[in-house]
Amino acid sequence: MKKLLTGIVILAMTAASGNVMAGLSVDAFLTIGDGAGGLGSATPVQISIDVTVPDTTVYGAQIDVTYDDANLVPDFTNCGADGWVCNDFSAGVIRFVYLKLDGFDPLPATSTSLGSIDFDISSAPVGTYGLGIDSEEWTDEPGTILSTNGSVPGSIEVLG
Repeated sequence: MKKLLTGIVILAMTAASGNVMAGLSVDAFLTIGDGAGGLGSATPVQISIDVTVPDTTVYGAQIDVTYDDANLVPDFTNCGADGWVCNDFSAGVIRFVYLKLDGFDPLPATSTSLGSIDFDISSAPVGTYGLGIDSEEWTDEPGTILSTNGSVPGSIEVLG
């Protein structure tokens, strides 16, 4: 548990300081899927969440995804895998964080699914609702923020 807390503190301290070292980059990214549903539909729209980490230089990650909380209601039951957690961080913000409970190990080099988030659209008017990337940080072992090409946002369309 001590290693986990140390890792979280390193990620938090690095994020607060904005410590980005020139030249250090990684092609890691989160991909938010797209989906659609009918106006007034009682069936949620399922949005896939995928992560790609090309090598083992990444030790921490935190990505905030924005959504319209006045019209969309997320359900996180099927989201999160292998050290990743996702939750409703604040109104209109979903936070994805990489945490390893068995020590502060690097993210495995992989391209995998983190599951999905179901969005209740039953009260949403017709329109397209963005699932945007608000902030994104990937860190190496000492906690230096790595630059990336950026994660891929998604959207939900409510059809009339």
